[in-house]
Amino acid sequence: MGARYSYQLEIKHPGLNKYRLVKGPDKYVVEQKAKAQLASWDEQWKKHLSRKNKEINKQSKLEEAADRTEDAQEEISNLHNLLKNSLKIRNAFDWEKLKDKNPFPDPKPVEKKPIEVPPEPSPADRKFKPDIGLLDKLFLKRKLKKEEIAKQLFEVDHLEWIKNKEAVNEKNKRFKQDYFDECKQWEIRKQEYLRTQLEKNITIDKRIKMRYSVIAFTADPSVEMLN
Repeated sequence: MGARYSYQLEIKHPGLNKYRLVKGPDKYVVEQKAKAQLASWDEQWKKHLSRKNKEINKQSKLEEAADRTEDAQEEISNLHNLLKNSLKIRNAFDWEKLKDKNPFPDPKPVEKKPIEVPPEPSPADRKFKPDIGLLDKLFLKRKLKKEEIAKQLFEVDHLEWIKNKEAVNEKNKRFKQDYFDECKQWEIRKQEYLRTQLEKNITIDKRIKMRYSVIAFTADPSVEMLN
């Protein structure tokens, strides 16, 4: 039993604050087990960082939307003042130029391409076939030991493949959810932009109508000005 675990390796992950002592009958097997565990920890750490970044990006977009709304309100207020002062001007002016006809400037989010899962390892792969020599054929114990090591190598690689497949599927699922969330936030910002734009343009139309009503009234010769 002692010879079965003749190799061991300490691994740790500072970010997750995790530690493990990996043991096995062969150095390569131990290294592969350690590699698979570290990859699993790294994936957990990436998910943690992804959640943090998502929260930061969401807060940043909310602040950006608030700034845009404030700027739009200030622009509408300035427009009110401009149109109010322009009523005193009788000369022709192209009021359509004041209207905002620009499309929503933010590009629509692009969905990330799904990550492909690598081919599944097979016991028939060359790397999992033990190199059986003449001595191995003469000494059955040597042959069985090599076959056992090859079997464990396959199990380690196959376990790593399963974890990698699950991680890839989870990441692709997260890509879709992120894309859905980004499109939803983009649509909200777009509708807010169009609403503010329409409100500003309606204000211009109302002021234009008011201006020409005043001009028509003062230009009517039948209207007598009282002293």
